[in-house]
Amino acid sequence: MTDKEKNIGMYAIRVAANKLNFSNIKQEEKREVEHTFGGEEIDEYNDSFVLMDEESGESLDLSKKVQMDVSRTKNIISTQINGQDSTIKEWISNGEYAINIVISIISERDEYPQRELKRIMNFLSIRRTLKVFNKHLNEILQVTRLVVMGYRHTPNTYKNNQIISVDMSSDESYVIEEKLLTE
Repeated sequence: MTDKEKNIGMYAIRVAANKLNFSNIKQEEKREVEHTFGGEEIDEYNDSFVLMDEESGESLDLSKKVQMDVSRTKNIISTQINGQDSTIKEWISNGEYAINIVISIISERDEYPQRELKRIMNFLSIRRTLKVFNKHLNEILQVTRLVVMGYRHTPNTYKNNQIISVDMSSDESYVIEEKLLTE
């Protein structure tokens, strides 16, 4: 058997293995549980990420477009002690979650996704707390509401894609009670 025949044989084996692997992936995707939001099916495998303005009822479905980074700091007061090299730390409370999402917009046509970018930026400019539907945030971290702290992007006007980075903070509903002093 010549080297050329061996290479062709190896290539055929790789193609067959890739087809088999692709077939297995498709079967796994079909077995995944599907969730419904607003009448649309969202595949759990790709994890849903939906923001909703409860006041207007408007929602922004970013499923399959988001990568997320979550961090949390604690509120701690450090007090210096005279003559000591360290501080006394007093735990006050757990801080809010800082959530950064990176949204990837890809135009199906070979053009810059200007309309989609404007739609997302208009939604992110809403001046209210937004409800979030995301399995990781809702079930693991118990976060259901977010406030958009800011967003940024570098225009790629020569491509058919755009990346937007959004900084958010978790928010909890609370009621402030006011007690009036009576004479």
